[in-house]
Amino acid sequence: MGGYSSGRVGWRAKCENLLSIDVRRWARGGNLSRRYFGWQWTINGDRTCTIGVYTSDNHIELAYTKDGEQYRYPVRLTYTPCYLGGARRWFVCPSVRCQRRAAKLYLGSRYFACRRCYNLAYQSQCYSHHDRALTQAGKIRLKLDGEEGIAWPFPDKPKRMRWRTYERLRKRCEQHEGIANERLLNLAARWLE
Repeated sequence: MGGYSSGRVGWRAKCENLLSIDVRRWARGGNLSRRYFGWQWTINGDRTCTIGVYTSDNHIELAYTKDGEQYRYPVRLTYTPCYLGGARRWFVCPSVRCQRRAAKLYLGSRYFACRRCYNLAYQSQCYSHHDRALTQAGKIRLKLDGEEGIAWPFPDKPKRMRWRTYERLRKRCEQHEGIANERLLNLAARWLE
């Protein structure tokens, strides 16, 4: 007990902080129908990492360099039928012990693997009840073409939105902001003691 990455979700590495490849994105972009394509990640317009992908019907082969070492290995693809026709593509996790279907693979230490293999958590899993309420309120404000923070005035009703929908969203936003304000008042009361 108490080993690496054990304990609360908040202490686990986050999916959003690692480089990832998404089979759904590649399939939508038509990349999987080519024999070869390159993929790159950028941060603020600067290229951080690139990989080469060789494709065939039932697998892809990844080729990249990390920390001065070159890696090249296959990743199997599998398909599941869709209800209205067609098929959905999946990666089969290249980890020998895993072999699960996954839509995304993450570059952890040296190899791409699914999030279960690397014991990754999503950022939203680490939010407290109050943080989650504040995030939901911000999403509603952005949906109404307003500013995300509580400090800004509530946005006016957008054109072509029904009043009933606007009032429902406003009420839900006020509920979420009430939960966040309750937390703020509790913190202020503790500091004043």
